[in-house]
Amino acid sequence: MFDKAYIKYDLMDYFTENQYYFISRLKDNALVTILREDITPPADQPFVSQVIADQRVQLGKPKTYQTKEYRLVTYLDDKGNIYKFITDRFDLPPEKIAEIYKNCWQIELFFRYIKHQFKITKMYSTNEQGVKNQVYLTLIAILLLELVRIRTKSPNTITIIKSYFDILKFESSEKFYQKIKAIHYSPT
Repeated sequence: MFDKAYIKYDLMDYFTENQYYFISRLKDNALVTILREDITPPADQPFVSQVIADQRVQLGKPKTYQTKEYRLVTYLDDKGNIYKFITDRFDLPPEKIAEIYKNCWQIELFFRYIKHQFKITKMYSTNEQGVKNQVYLTLIAILLLELVRIRTKSPNTITIIKSYFDILKFESSEKFYQKIKAIHYSPT
């Protein structure tokens, strides 16, 4: 899975040749040669599914560089947005291609959230286990903050509670708990 900003045609071919699967959004300005249409909805009927087209394509210019054959799935979401997914997965239904991308996007949004809210702007390790440890510790911190929110019956978000921790981190646990309870406001 990679973002459309990082699409390189030769990299896609490399992945395919080395049996790495990929799904990515296609850039709007991509040069597409349609080889075959697998699904084309009737023009006079509403869409039965959200798949608009399922095509076999090549990308790039024939005179400079043209890719291997790939699959282009065009998908209409429930908000009316059209997405084009390029993949080397010919074995999956087109709806599954869109679902995989959508699920991976949710993971991206989650990592953006923890990166910005919990200031993971620097990785303290470059090896895989060190990165995993940093992510796990951040997830544990999020769960502990949620536990504090539940135990204090605070209407505040865990982000706000985290800011209280930043301000009150050198206080005793009793003082901290008292201040969290004092900060808790009830609109009754």
